[in-house]
Amino acid sequence: MNPQPGQVGSLGPNTLRGPSYFDLDMNLVKRIRITETRNFEFRLDAINILNHPNFANPQTNINNIPGSTGGAFGQITGLVTSLVGNGMRAFIVNTRINF
Repeated sequence: MNPQPGQVGSLGPNTLRGPSYFDLDMNLVKRIRITETRNFEFRLDAINILNHPNFANPQTNINNIPGSTGGAFGQITGLVTSLVGNGMRAFIVNTRINF
């Protein structure tokens, strides 16, 4: 039974959690010596190299009951988009001169 407005419910905090999160990142660096003290660096970062989907937490608004219009309580409707923005595999290219 849903608590009435202004009443505290009996469900504890963080009771609904999403599935586990798995992410494998890799990078490749190539340094080319220009002079004795200077070098050029080429770097390729691969974020989520295995392209594993990481699902977000379920919807926690108890008034969105499944079956009603727009109801999605307890359903996972998105992906975790923490670093790159879409949650999928991404490559970042970077160059730099060290001196």
